[in-house]
Amino acid sequence: MGLGANVKSVRPHDKTFENQNLDSIANELTDNTSYGVFVSNVFDTRDNVTNATKGTLLQADLGLYHDATNSENFGKYSLKASQYHTLAPMPGLFAWQVQANLTSGNVPWNQLPDLGGADAMRGYILGRYRDNQMMMGR
Repeated sequence: MGLGANVKSVRPHDKTFENQNLDSIANELTDNTSYGVFVSNVFDTRDNVTNATKGTLLQADLGLYHDATNSENFGKYSLKASQYHTLAPMPGLFAWQVQANLTSGNVPWNQLPDLGGADAMRGYILGRYRDNQMMMGR
């Protein structure tokens, strides 16, 4: 179990792009600064964090944040469960994972759950798909 804090500030208007289409997208985004605290609870019996062959991971993160730009509060909630089983004596591994990133309140665009990257649905560009709620399983 743990307690943490987070501060995030973005200024998309300070960035210039060679591609005119990207410049117009950046102009639609608002500058934002937000900060908050979160509680994290982890149960982890995996034999190896980066290349597990057996064990279970259960993780829940609950956070309360403040959007300094709009003076509004919002919540962020993350749940993750995964399990790994070796198929011994045959070679192979059976693994599954479910993950949910949920929000409440008026969440700024840069704090919305996003799909992609190394942690959720590799192969998709991180941040390309954003919305108030995100759930995935594999």
